[in-house]
Amino acid sequence: MILIALLVAANPYSNYTCNYAKIITTRPNGGVDVFAKPIGSAGRVEMLKVGTYVYTCDETKTWVEIRFQANGHRCPEQTKGLDVRQAAMCNKGWVRQGEVEVLSG
Repeated sequence: MILIALLVAANPYSNYTCNYAKIITTRPNGGVDVFAKPIGSAGRVEMLKVGTYVYTCDETKTWVEIRFQANGHRCPEQTKGLDVRQAAMCNKGWVRQGEVEVLSG
């Protein structure tokens, strides 16, 4: 029991949870571009439709890092948030602030 507590304490990410969220936008095409890096000139990795559920795991002043399911990557759906260790199974990308709404986490 003590060993387990020590292992959890040694892992700084053991209690870090990505927020459960969904894509929102008012763009005419009904989608949001997801970029490889938090800059507009980075390559687009995906386009997600409005209402797509994602996880927000990090952010800057103008960008939000999301994790999502696409292209064969399975991303667990957990409405109370996703343990950052499980987020490694999901696709990763960045969207602009205001294009995602946090629901819980």
